[in-house]
Amino acid sequence: MVVPRSTDFGNLLPTRVEYATLLATVNFLL
Repeated sequence: MVVPRSTDFGNLLPTRVEYATLLATVNFLL
């Protein structure tokens, strides 16, 4: 589960996008 950096659910989508980007980057490096 993706945990938002802020308690504001308005930041949920950007956080998920950042998480997806980070995950893709890690997978690319591996």
